[in-house]
Amino acid sequence: RCAVCCGDGINISLLRVVGLPLLTGQGKIQEEARQETGMNMSEHLQIFHEAYKRRRQEFDLPENEIVELLENHYPPPPSDAGKIPLLKDRIKGNMSELSCEDHPEEESFSAKDLYLLYSQTFFEYKLFGKYDLRFTSLFAVLHAYVGAKYRFPNDSDTIRRLAECSVDFWLIDKFFRDHTLGDRLPEIAAAARRLSYLSNRPVAIENGVIALSDEFLAPVHAELERRMELAGGICFLNRLFQNELAPCFDKQMGRYMIHRQSGTRSKPDESLEPEVPFGYLFQLAVKHLFPPIIDRRPRTGAGYEKLLQLATDVLLVFDVSRSYSISHVLIGIKDLPEYIERNSILDSLCLPPQYAPEFCMLAIEMYDKKRRELMPELACLKDVMRVCLELPPCAEVTDAEIAQTAKLPLNKVRCVLDLFSLPWDQVNREYHLPLSAINQWDWPLIQAPDPHRFFMLSPHFSGYGFCRRLETLSEERDPAGKRALGEDLGKEVEKLTARILDDRKIPYHHNGFYREGTGRRNKNRVEFDFILEDHEHILFLEVKKHPLGEGFQQGSDVDIMFDLARGLLKAQVQAYRHRLKLSENGVLPLYHSDTDAEPYYILEQKGRKIHSMSVCLPEYAFFTQAFLAEKFVQALLVGSFHTRNPALEPKMKELNQLAEKLRRLSSSSFPIDDLRWFTKYSYFRSLQQLWIVLQTCPDDEQVINRLTWDRYTMFNSLDFYAGLKFMNRRA
Repeated sequence: RCAVCCGDGINISLLRVVGLPLLTGQGKIQEEARQETGMNMSEHLQIFHEAYKRRRQEFDLPENEIVELLENHYPPPPSDAGKIPLLKDRIKGNMSELSCEDHPEEESFSAKDLYLLYSQTFFEYKLFGKYDLRFTSLFAVLHAYVGAKYRFPNDSDTIRRLAECSVDFWLIDKFFRDHTLGDRLPEIAAAARRLSYLSNRPVAIENGVIALSDEFLAPVHAELERRMELAGGICFLNRLFQNELAPCFDKQMGRYMIHRQSGTRSKPDESLEPEVPFGYLFQLAVKHLFPPIIDRRPRTGAGYEKLLQLATDVLLVFDVSRSYSISHVLIGIKDLPEYIERNSILDSLCLPPQYAPEFCMLAIEMYDKKRRELMPELACLKDVMRVCLELPPCAEVTDAEIAQTAKLPLNKVRCVLDLFSLPWDQVNREYHLPLSAINQWDWPLIQAPDPHRFFMLSPHFSGYGFCRRLETLSEERDPAGKRALGEDLGKEVEKLTARILDDRKIPYHHNGFYREGTGRRNKNRVEFDFILEDHEHILFLEVKKHPLGEGFQQGSDVDIMFDLARGLLKAQVQAYRHRLKLSENGVLPLYHSDTDAEPYYILEQKGRKIHSMSVCLPEYAFFTQAFLAEKFVQALLVGSFHTRNPALEPKMKELNQLAEKLRRLSSSSFPIDDLRWFTKYSYFRSLQQLWIVLQTCPDDEQVINRLTWDRYTMFNSLDFYAGLKFMNRRA
């Protein structure tokens, strides 16, 4: 909910094929559209405040007089004679008459707008003392009775009548204490006050959110860096792993189980612990692992608790965490850009990507061919890597110790370490804001001031850096260029996928094709990557390598959508083509080569569910949720994506081309108005998720069920690995 000064913003133009609004937007675009089509927030607040001032004396009336007053306002209809007159129901009935569900969403006033009004007045009350708490509570009380189905015309008469209803509901709840509409807002306001003191700048509140500017965040970030330098990065990280991370490690899953704390309080007075911004703290700490030579003060980790609190305050003021689970499922298509921005910020600050060391050892083999061709001096890379991936968190190790453990010549070990370590004084040099550029994840090791000593954050958080670094080196030395390298590595990802399936002896069809059309000219060859099947399911699995780039770390929705288009979405559209072909005909003849006169296998649907899954080599964070894959496919079916910055519009080209392809596919076979039918059984996955499913699934017959469990079940954590652990335990 924070207006973050980063990214260039995306808005979605929706087609009128499913009764959705023609033009919607995100952030400031939403407010600009509101100003053109109806009233804005300041006008809403003015009307509510006028109603409050006019009727303020009624709040202190005795209860019997309040009831009499409201009975005069809302007399029971004659049909209710002899029944218990319920004032709340009569007021709600009055509101229902105001609602118009067919009204265009971008021209309407809804529960979401009420929440923003509540947030605006709450923050103003807490931070500036502008309104009294009783006025703020009007929006909370009204929101308690305004369901998501209500959509009101955004005109002054309707807003005025809603303002009157808010006072009437408050009077009914005479002894109103707290409608916990914004149960985290007090924590956010308190954090904003503390950070405002550090920043020495006032907090800005715009359209119901705290607007964070670089000018506000820079002094706060600088103060955290100063404290981290005094505490000592290594000392701080040791305590962070020991106190916060070690209790979260799960041996079965082979990872630290850190994830979103989606959910709600079971009791009104029950507190919720804020998420720990591990990603933010990691990036601060690795920048200050070693003190300056001229500063000889001992670093003992002092100030650990204060640093933890201040970093958590930064996360709180961003206000991107702990949404209700159902709010993720019900996210509107037009709100996807804002959803992406918020959740990428949360992942960047809280949930650093992690890879099992065993998976890293598998993944590095994809680069063997290029390494042998371009870097023969790195012949012992995997031996060095194996030693490093057995180190404990926050380990310091010398090149001699690695050479002794790996039983390798010291000069060969040094050759590897020189190419795979970043000097300590070059780590995150651009990191001057919580979402600014970093380079730490691109290197597995950090070289200490002593050139023979090296630091590794953790095998789980740093191990994949070996793959990142080797790919960078290959790009620098490959005479064929980056594109050719990408094509070669794409094939290697497919080989790695096949190996993962082979190791578990899972049967599959791979690297074949089927033919579309009839006649010599129309027999187009359509290739597929993998097909898995059992007695209940058929799974089309398309594999890509494309990662999420630097834009994800910085919350740039434009860059994220660009990467998503080239990776998971492109693979999903390919899988949809296969899925629709099988759905149309009920059978799909599969071939190995163009010379085959007869298919080697006939894939038959036989009433089985058909799934489409796109798999990418790297982790794709929160995108690997079944509901989100479905939502993105729906968005491609009904709209196109555009950016506020015309210079970046070309980055949306591939995404919109995919949207057009998908619409053509759907319109040729099925009516486009049934989005849920068309998009169900769609999934985004990482290759590591596939690997862990095969590592932990107790029964071969349950593999597809484990890969697709979140189509049917959703947990508060919104974490694939946590859900998989639960499903395995229940089996």
